Amino acid sequence: MLGGNTNLLVMVGSTEPGGFLPGVDSSIPLSGMAAAIDKSDLSFSAGVTLTARSSPQVRLLYPVSVVSDGNNGIYIAALTSIDATLNTGLGRDPDFPNWQVIQKYGKSLDMTVLKLTYGQEDDSQGDAVLQEIWKEEFPVQFDPNQVGVVPRVYIGGLVVKRDSNGKELVIVAGSTRGRGRAYGDVDENDDEDGFVTILDANSGFYTGSSTREGTDEDDVVGGICDDPSDPDAFYIVGATEGLMGSQQAAPSLIENGQMSSGSLQPFVRKASIGLGSSWTVQWAALPPRETSPPPPSFSYATSCSVSGDTIYVAGTVHGGASMVQGDTQLPSQGGNDVWIASLDKNSGQVHWLTQLGSAGDEQLASHGGIVVNKQGNPLILGDTTGNMFRSRIPGGSDTTTDMFAMSLDANTGNPLDNNFLGRSASGGDGRPILDNFGDEFVEPAEEQPDDNFGNEPPEEQPEEQPDQQPDQQPDEQPD
Repeated sequence: MLGGNTNLLVMVGSTEPGGFLPGVDSSIPLSGMAAAIDKSDLSFSAGVTLTARSSPQVRLLYPVSVVSDGNNGIYIAALTSIDATLNTGLGRDPDFPNWQVIQKYGKSLDMTVLKLTYGQEDDSQGDAVLQEIWKEEFPVQFDPNQVGVVPRVYIGGLVVKRDSNGKELVIVAGSTRGRGRAYGDVDENDDEDGFVTILDANSGFYTGSSTREGTDEDDVVGGICDDPSDPDAFYIVGATEGLMGSQQAAPSLIENGQMSSGSLQPFVRKASIGLGSSWTVQWAALPPRETSPPPPSFSYATSCSVSGDTIYVAGTVHGGASMVQGDTQLPSQGGNDVWIASLDKNSGQVHWLTQLGSAGDEQLASHGGIVVNKQGNPLILGDTTGNMFRSRIPGGSDTTTDMFAMSLDANTGNPLDNNFLGRSASGGDGRPILDNFGDEFVEPAEEQPDDNFGNEPPEEQPEEQPDQQPDQQPDEQPD
């Protein structure tokens, strides 16, 4: 949302010549783009192509994250190819390419940050325009251990924040194995680490403040969110193969071999503009119980949002794995699920943890996958191959996705939408696991796989019902 004009949305992406925006330079195989759109009717208001600061014919932009400063300033973080090598055989869908996930060009990628403003030409009388104010690219050095290899950058997101002195800053987070200006100090290990870097919002200049985030194992930062009520605090989320903070799973579940080496576990960290940290919370995701020996499990956090004294964190857990809070192992709903947690922003104490989905695969949106609505409830966005809000055609494609948006109860983590067809389980603080309706979760009986909420099958009801009124009939009694 463009802060200075609440009726406008800003979208970013990439375009080839002849694509969405007119007048794209035909000598550039792929350009970044930004467009302002009227949210009431989705009409086009203004647009601009985005190119690299140098060698734009070979250094190609893939904008992946955008944020407003609350006025008419727009800040964009874009992956930037180091060359125009055409990538082939990477499983791209030629009809519906997702260039944020699989980039069409480039042997490796670094990062460019840009600032735009929205306004009218000739002050207020001309056409609406998006104007580029500055852009800064942050190259990555060649890998000293691999000749000719440049490690790539992954962008988690960016926020704009005023510090306690009123200075406006751009804070960018992501991850890389590489080295370079703005990616923090690197030790001798060549593992993946998160990074946080701070830029001057007015000029784009690197302030000299950056840090690496992680352990001696691989770590990624998948998202960042601001605390609008605290001029010093922000939060990063991601995943780690090591131990970054307070492990929420009971030690017995970790130590008895259920957690395999190489597993990826989600985390959230409260950080400050001084690049210190107050607390870090980490969850375990355990593989299906019947699997022996247990394979590595994978779960990660990609989005967070602060509301009052609460921070909500959300992500995706893969392959039938279960999120864990204490000694409570939430049941998988099948395939990949979405998970959401509510925490006290000051202490990191977990209020509740919810895992939800369908028999298909769900995935949280990469950027802005969780927000808080006007009612104060968390709203999650993502996609699904299953029956989340509609019954899909039997025998149809199990790879075609539907988008979904759904709200959860801020106090319990239970879904609020009565049209929800999937299943959910919520737990925490020693409470029993609850289902969609706030009742104690019951695993579905094996003989009734279509029983969506695990209700006891009728034949298992007691034969005698002494409290039954004369005009009531039992469901089905055996002969």
